[in-house]
Amino acid sequence: MAQQVHVYQSKVCYSIPGRFELDLELKSNQRVTALIGPSGAGKTTILKLIAGWLESNSTIALNGSRLDLNRSGKVQPLRDRGVGMVFQDDLLFPHLDVLDNAQFAIKYARSERRMEPFVFDSLCENFGIVHLLGRKIFNLSGGERQRVGLVRALAARPQLLLCDEPVSAVDRVGRTKLLANLQSWTEREQIVVIMVTHDHDEIRRMAGHVWHIDAGRLIAEGSPDSVI
Repeated sequence: MAQQVHVYQSKVCYSIPGRFELDLELKSNQRVTALIGPSGAGKTTILKLIAGWLESNSTIALNGSRLDLNRSGKVQPLRDRGVGMVFQDDLLFPHLDVLDNAQFAIKYARSERRMEPFVFDSLCENFGIVHLLGRKIFNLSGGERQRVGLVRALAARPQLLLCDEPVSAVDRVGRTKLLANLQSWTEREQIVVIMVTHDHDEIRRMAGHVWHIDAGRLIAEGSPDSVI
């Protein structure tokens, strides 16, 4: 049985004067939650706020523990939050090959969170990048780059994985298999997932809860069938 989780942002506030304002509270007790809404609604901004990439008054908690603050009540450094993030445009390091990209988080992880080599090998095999490990990033297709981005994020052994259309560049057949592998791996490792996607099939396949936002406001939430 999947672990019950509670992810929330309490009164998330962020604004670009005269252009954009975000003010909402998000809650979910499902392991995978989809974040949907039109372009410009604030989806990617929300992920960046959760990850701590943007300064704000946000409150982030997972399973009753704050991710944004440490035990002393000070702002938690990004590397200690246990949050992984996968962008649509992958943001791989172009000067590193695939193996070094995929292992980047392992090399800099604290010993208690460092992924064992045999687990990393299994991760690469599951996500179909073993044959890519010696390649340079500029020799990869868009779909291959997204696979590497997912492996890099998962190799950090995050508590929370934030995905911004992580398989959009993968063909339909490959996408189905990749999502099944992502579902299986995150369920096994009990990783909570928040994913941005416009694909309703992906939402029904992956998510137990949906947040629908528009113009920085939460306009609907609930099960996939009730929201989409």
